[in-house]
Amino acid sequence: MTLEAACQPPRTFLHAWQSGDVVVWDNRCLLHRARPFDHGHPRVMRHVRISGHPASELAA
Repeated sequence: MTLEAACQPPRTFLHAWQSGDVVVWDNRCLLHRARPFDHGHPRVMRHVRISGHPASELAA
């Protein structure tokens, strides 16, 4: 699959953030692009790493 094809519906997701929202994704299987956001509102990001397949893990 080409990058162009991978970035077309139905393989895309755009979230319209609202207070209290939580979104979870697996960085091993997606392309992530940050979007502009209102810096006047707090932004809290929590990162969780779950051990996966040793060949795909960068951390020892």
